[in-house]
Amino acid sequence: MKSDEKTLSFLRKIKELSERGEGGEKINATELLEKMLKKYNLSLDDLEGEDEKEIILTFHNGDEETLLSQVIFKVFGSDEAMDGKVFKYRYGKGSRTQKIVRCTQGEATQIILLYNFYKAIWEREKEKFLRAFIHKNELFGTTSKESDRELSMEEKLELIRMMSILKKETAPALQLEDGNHEK
Repeated sequence: MKSDEKTLSFLRKIKELSERGEGGEKINATELLEKMLKKYNLSLDDLEGEDEKEIILTFHNGDEETLLSQVIFKVFGSDEAMDGKVFKYRYGKGSRTQKIVRCTQGEATQIILLYNFYKAIWEREKEKFLRAFIHKNELFGTTSKESDRELSMEEKLELIRMMSILKKETAPALQLEDGNHEK
């Protein structure tokens, strides 16, 4: 049975998942790939040859750049696999917030999906950490809305979890005596 390009593209993605996945995801993808190759009378050699192209990935700050770099590393799996495929900047408008990556369509899809997934989680976690930091270091006044608001049980547990991660810093010593400030 001859297969069309859409089927080959799907099988390439399953193959990548079987190579890069983890745990049960990898096992299931490998089993599905073997089943589909048999169904379409294809071999792994038939799936080779997907062309690489350059994709432009945009980030907005240092955290996002770090996250994007880690996702790219996860998809490629090693420094050797990334060699010559990742470029930080290009010239022109917005060049300092872009990475250019040379990869297959399957790798591009995986990078974009993982980056968007982890970026959303990071944004939520970052907000929680800031609240926990504020509470742990008591950075609010006695009439602050933050200190007066009644927290739900779920919010309290999350705040305690985040606060346990953070180290409480001591407040800076304010020396207001006599106007003399010895060092």
